[in-house]
Amino acid sequence: MMIKKTGSFLMRYILILFIAGLATGLLSLILKVSRVTVQGPTTFSTLSGIITYYMAVSMASFFLFKMGRREQHPFTSMEVTLFVSIIFITQMVLLFTGYWSLDWWFANGSLSLANYLYTGGGYLESFRDIPRSYLFIGLALEDICVLVFSQLGLRQRTSLQK
Repeated sequence: MMIKKTGSFLMRYILILFIAGLATGLLSLILKVSRVTVQGPTTFSTLSGIITYYMAVSMASFFLFKMGRREQHPFTSMEVTLFVSIIFITQMVLLFTGYWSLDWWFANGSLSLANYLYTGGGYLESFRDIPRSYLFIGLALEDICVLVFSQLGLRQRTSLQK
């Protein structure tokens, strides 16, 4: 039973990050078509991309944990906290002991926030110049969004079922 819940949570987590990546890509496309960003990123497009990413993570977390089949065993609040904690610890171990190619893979959405915090909106030649503590801030914010909004979605789901 716990293996099924773990797999279900991981699939939802991956789907959350995929939805957030799509939302950020769609925003980038809209900004390119409307000619807001013609020759590269502006401060407005960078900040709107960061805000869009974390809003999409939050909204996807809420709705993916609020929706669900009735015959499916719902998550408890403690299970979600446990799963997010395990993901956070795994991310931190990989972040501070892994290679940059691995960090790039799992911190892709948080890189824009880390870049903006490190450079203040300026130009950065390589993402390898960013200290990993800035990536830690971005990943921690991402996991906090998942934890808080998945808990809200679960509470909304249980109140609707009563």
